[in-house]
Amino acid sequence: MSKKRFTTYVTEEAYEKIKKLSDDTRVPIAQYMQEAIEDLLEKYDRLSE
Repeated sequence: MSKKRFTTYVTEEAYEKIKKLSDDTRVPIAQYMQEAIEDLLEKYDRLSE
């Protein structure tokens, strides 16, 4: 599956929390963001389109 880069903004608080999670688990932030987007699309039944 090919990937497309894009830029977004989050609050400083959200960034600090995801950064700490990433540091603690050694999972890249990008992987968490990919998971979050897939979960959101599944929630709205849009992943298969």
